[in-house]
Amino acid sequence: YREGLDYAFYITTAQEFDGSLSGALVREAISWGKVTQKAKQSTLHAEVTTILPFIYAALVSKLQK
Repeated sequence: YREGLDYAFYITTAQEFDGSLSGALVREAISWGKVTQKAKQSTLHAEVTTILPFIYAALVSKLQK
């Protein structure tokens, strides 16, 4: 973590325009050195409890391969 993360996946309901910390995009973390510029990254705008079953199923499927 010292040199920044190589992967970043954000799940948030906040929008960037409202100025909240939750709405900050990955580029903000890059500017602070928390995520590398070459990191694989994605932001999903959704309520986590509605998508958690899908994320869990995908993870279990990948681990079983």
